[in-house]
Amino acid sequence: MSMFVNQIRIRRFRGIKETEEPLELKRFNVLIGRNNSGKTALLEALSLLPHPELEVPWAFVSSRTRLIHEALHGGPLKVLTYKYTGRAEVSYELSTKNGVLRAKVEITPSQASLLMEEAGRYRPMGLEATAKRFRSSGLVGPGASMGELSNLVLFIPSSDAFLRRLVKGIYDNFDLVEDTGAHNRVVREVVNRCVDEEFTEVVPVKEELRLRKEYPNGVSFHVRLEDMGDGLERAISVLLWLEVLRPRLVLWDDFEANMHPSLIGEVLRWLDGHDWQVILATHSLDVLYRLVETWPRDAQVVLLHRTADDVLRASYKGLEELDRALEARQDPRYLQEWLKL
Repeated sequence: MSMFVNQIRIRRFRGIKETEEPLELKRFNVLIGRNNSGKTALLEALSLLPHPELEVPWAFVSSRTRLIHEALHGGPLKVLTYKYTGRAEVSYELSTKNGVLRAKVEITPSQASLLMEEAGRYRPMGLEATAKRFRSSGLVGPGASMGELSNLVLFIPSSDAFLRRLVKGIYDNFDLVEDTGAHNRVVREVVNRCVDEEFTEVVPVKEELRLRKEYPNGVSFHVRLEDMGDGLERAISVLLWLEVLRPRLVLWDDFEANMHPSLIGEVLRWLDGHDWQVILATHSLDVLYRLVETWPRDAQVVLLHRTADDVLRASYKGLEELDRALEARQDPRYLQEWLKL
């Protein structure tokens, strides 16, 4: 079961006054829109699941709310509320084995709380109560730990500091990477398909990650991951993280950052090959071209627009419609106009 979040509605959160209608999500979603159209805010709102006080695995020993307001935006909790006053509210409709589960996060300048619907009413839920409800709904196994609950939703923000912590987390937990074989698979299934060299694995060497290359004469050589370029370093780090933790929902901001078009295509193909829900935010037409080449299952492009009074509007394009538009409008300027970019 790859679907996790069916709908999300936002009210007074991160510069968005409200969503005009609940945003409808599919299995594979690509968010696109002008700067400040609400892409990052939407991902941040989703990243508060399954509970705003859960830690973020590996990358930060911090709650999800602190990742957003403190690490990413450098301010107190109130920076998450609209105009920095009042109460923000994010509502979700989740797909479970036992039907639909409705939850919402409420944020005030002093706290962030999770509430879940029970018998037609929303009730506050602590971490233990949330874990119990998610277990009973089949979203995690009956004996799932808090760590497994945290792994359900992984958010990759557009942040160099986050990437550095993520690389350190992978280095510190490399035994888990090796146990799953991710250090071989990611290289074989993604890296070697978009570079001119042939590598065998990612290895931890002297407090950093490196790629191992073997020559025909039996000699091996280690290439520092950071020497492979920012796009490849970022992609490898994120894919190893996802491969090991296997979330139900992947949220990736500025997905295409520093990636070559061939790498974009391979990462899209890799993401589509797993059983999870994906929501990517991008500014790049390259992602759209590669999207129709890859053609992920149950995919859509979500066009976001924020009105002058901060209402978030969304329209939706299926891959068939996108493919026709890309073929008919070869000039990128027309594509940008069609997409309202």
